[in-house]
Parts: sequence; structure tokens; C-alpha cells
Amino acid sequence: NDWILYPPYSDQSLLRNVLAYRLSNDIGRYAPRTRFCELIVNNDYRGIYVLIEKIKRDDHRISIAKLRPEDNSGDQLTGGYVVKVDRNAGEENEGWESRYTLSPTAQKVPWLYHDPGPDELTTQQKDYIKQYVLDWEEKMRRTDWDEYLRKLFDIEAFIDYYLINELAKNIDTYTFSTFFYKDRDSRGGKLVIGPVWDINLGFGNADYFEGMETSGWLLRKKITVNDRIPFWLARIDGNSEIQQKIADRWQSLKRSELALDRLLKLVDAWADTLNEAQQRNFERWPILGEYVWPNYFVGKSYAEEIEYLKEWLSRRWNWMDQELNKTASSLEFTDQNQESSLKAFPNPFNGSVTFQITLAKASFVKILITNEIGIRIRSLVERDLSVGAHTFQWDGLDDRHMPAASGAYFYLFFHDQYVDRRTVTLIR
Repeated sequence: NDWILYPPYSDQSLLRNVLAYRLSNDIGRYAPRTRFCELIVNNDYRGIYVLIEKIKRDDHRISIAKLRPEDNSGDQLTGGYVVKVDRNAGEENEGWESRYTLSPTAQKVPWLYHDPGPDELTTQQKDYIKQYVLDWEEKMRRTDWDEYLRKLFDIEAFIDYYLINELAKNIDTYTFSTFFYKDRDSRGGKLVIGPVWDINLGFGNADYFEGMETSGWLLRKKITVNDRIPFWLARIDGNSEIQQKIADRWQSLKRSELALDRLLKLVDAWADTLNEAQQRNFERWPILGEYVWPNYFVGKSYAEEIEYLKEWLSRRWNWMDQELNKTASSLEFTDQNQESSLKAFPNPFNGSVTFQITLAKASFVKILITNEIGIRIRSLVERDLSVGAHTFQWDGLDDRHMPAASGAYFYLFFHDQYVDRRTVTLIR
């Protein structure tokens, strides 16, 4: 129930899922954490596997309220849900279909209960989250849909999800393995897309749906061919304000967590770590130089597979950078006119740290505290604020009011668009 042992058989680099999940965590969005391992069963060597956290509600995974069987009314009913857009599979085969599609000929989009699973949810809970999503989609068909988008959907989370999946050109996303979660209304209650999942066919590994091409926007391709994706993604993709936010977010990330030289060093470091193990793995499974569905590139050696991954990633990164530079605006932690800013003091701190915000215009503001691997520790503010100065304090406690350990923490500042991530240090 907690872990998955994943064999990266069709990914001869052995790295694609691990890379995508790491990048998501690096930019402040939880994705399953991973460890490489070699599996031996009854003295039978089975090769390299990846131990992966299963996607579930948990204080250290998707940190939302726990939904209990008795939570069938009031605020308790409104949150604690993880659902997904996916094909029916195994026990996760119960849910509902969207009423609307991209076109009259497109397939209907199935939504499935994930955590709690269908056998754990009460009838009231199943009905609530189903109706919530259906009502949300009704609102997204209105002429004033963008107003509801801001109120009911986490746009910043979508932007990060979009960038990771586009960088990987993950051909499955939005159609399969696309997760959403919803917390209680008293804790924000927005519909959130994520975490990223199942990207073994990304990073140029697929020989269909243009997965091998380093150019072209994946979401736009799916919209163009009327793929089986939620119809409202077309509205988001066509919204100039959101496109600007995507470009601005990229400008920030490409100089830090998603800097190309950093990505290539990550790949090299993992390849070096796996150097001896990969030899044992491919002796057990002699597939180097052999086509394994749906490989676009077939390397004769592990070194060739790594080189292809790095070359593809470099080309994709450069194409995205060129395209997003066309719409990017200058993005600074303090804006060009020095009108809006966020300061944290004292830093380091013992006891509490004060965050001082100065806003030049009324804005929706969110400040999150996360640990170094992106797990949310505390939400300080998530609401509209008026023009002027505002102060908030973090007392060193997490969302459960338990003391956070000594160490470095990130504070994430969202001001209309995601602006920056900086560090404070707690000393006890």
C-alpha cells in the first residue's frame, strides 16, 4: 500500500521517472521520492528496480486532510480526496465520466477514485467529489470561466505540472496517470493537479505521438487532435495571462532548479552511481541494442542511452527556452519599480521569523514553507491582500502544530504569479 517496485525495462537509461520526480520536488512540488535498488528473489538476480512512493494522502506525501468514514457532512466532507484521469485498471475502476469533451467525436474522459479508494469511500463522499468536479466543469464552460479558475483551481500548481511534463514531453499526461487532489474548504479547498507520475515514455523514449521530437507543445498537440483530455485544458492553454505566467515561471526556474547544466549533471551523477549495477542488470536482461516497445532510440550500450537522453534533453530545453522567451517578461523577486517586495527577518532565527510584504496593488498572495525536498511544512497565508505592508510570522511549527527540526527551509512567495523561492534557517 505504501511502495511500488518499478522495473524500468522499457527505459534503458533507467533514469526517466527518477529524473522527472526529482525535478518536480526541486521546484517545490511534491512527487514520489525514489531509490535505486537491485532485486534478488530466492538467490535469483532480477536486476535494477526503482523503489517509489505510492501516490496517496499522507502528511509527508499529498499533505491534505485525512478523510474518515464518518466524515459525511460539513467541512469534513469537502476534502481529503485524490482522484485521477486514467484508464480503468485493477481495483481502481470506479468513478465517473465528464459530461463534456474537446469535440463531439472525442472520447469521454474517465475520472477514477484513487485515495481513498472506491471500497473505502462512503456513498456521500463519492457523490461529493464527483459532483464537485462536474460542477467545476460546468463553471469552466461559462463565459466568465476565468473567474472560477482563480477561485477554484490552483493555477501555480498547474504551471509547475505543465513545465515538468512539457520538458519531458510526457505523451501520457492529461490522458493517463493524471492526478488531482482536493483539501477541505477550510484549508483552501482548491482543485490541484499533480503529482507528476509515470514518465518512463518521456524524454524522447516514445516512437509515437511525436514523443521523439524535441519541438512542439505536447498539450497543444493533444488539443489539436481532440485527444481524450479534460476539455477545459484548451481554455487554460489559450489564456494569455496564464501563458505569461508560464513564461515568467520558466525564466525563474531556468536559472536555478531547471538550469540545463544542472539537469545534465544530475543525469551524469546517476549514471555514474549505476555504472556497476547497470552491467549486472543488462547481463540479466540483454536488451541493449534491441528494440523494446516503444523505444525511438536503440542504443548499443548504456553510455549511448545516457548520451541520447542528455542530447534530447538539451535540445528540448533549448526549444522551450526559445519559445518561452518570446512571451517572457522580466521577473524579479522585487519588481522593476521596487514597488512590491517580501523580506524575512531575522535569518537565521530561533523562535519565530517575520515575513514582511509590501504590495503596490491588491493581489492574491500565498506563502508556503517547505523543507529542502519540497514537502510542505506550513501554509502561512493564501488570500487576497490589500495595497500596502503586511506582516506574517512563522513560529517554527508545522501544519500539525508540531515543532519543525533545525535546518534550512524554503519559503515560496506567490504574488499574482509565482515569484521566487528563498531560504530561512531555523536554529533550535
